[in-house]
Amino acid sequence: MFTVVTQPARPVSDGSDRIPLASFAVQDVGTQSERLKGLGVRFTHGPTEMGQVTTAVFDDTRGNLILSNGDARPRGRASHAA
Repeated sequence: MFTVVTQPARPVSDGSDRIPLASFAVQDVGTQSERLKGLGVRFTHGPTEMGQVTTAVFDDTRGNLILSNGDARPRGRASHAA
């Protein structure tokens, strides 16, 4: 026996826990994020330092999330050792 459902099921999540479709390594996540924001790209996360890496996540306008990541201290940036 089959039951016909006339109401859509509620989503399991609100979409905030989606996994990025692709990941790209960049030299300086902060600089690239600012450049992309200037072009109208919408970021959903970051840039955020996570140990030795910095990550940022943006929406590709098709509903996919894209992760950019790189060293927390890109080459050429001075380290602030105590």
